[in-house]
Amino acid sequence: MKILEFLREYWELKEHHNRCKNCEILESQLAQVNNEKTRLLQQIIELSKPTPIQVPVYAETKPAPVSGKVSWGIRRQMMEAEDRVKASLLRKKVEEARAEGTQDPDTEKLLSEVEQELASIAQNKDNASAT
Repeated sequence: MKILEFLREYWELKEHHNRCKNCEILESQLAQVNNEKTRLLQQIIELSKPTPIQVPVYAETKPAPVSGKVSWGIRRQMMEAEDRVKASLLRKKVEEARAEGTQDPDTEKLLSEVEQELASIAQNKDNASAT
């Protein structure tokens, strides 16, 4: 029996020596550092998630419905106004693409064609009004 009591006291003393004050402080500091590390990792993961890219939506204008007969001059003016709106939207799109550094050759070509067409319409209108 005395041997068992001796062993119990020995194990209790040994356990007590394993849990000294320095060890407890180190364990609490290690727990703090581990918690901070996991929190920082979570923040880094949150920051590295991709954000959705919002693409601007260009509203297409539709001509107002016209009832009855419309003369050719008014219809031509309406179509020219539509073309001007489309050209300005296309011009804005190209300017934004240039600002971002992404240029689309098809869009550039289409813009130049539209600008040439608008210039020729304006020139024909000036010639018609001069005569």
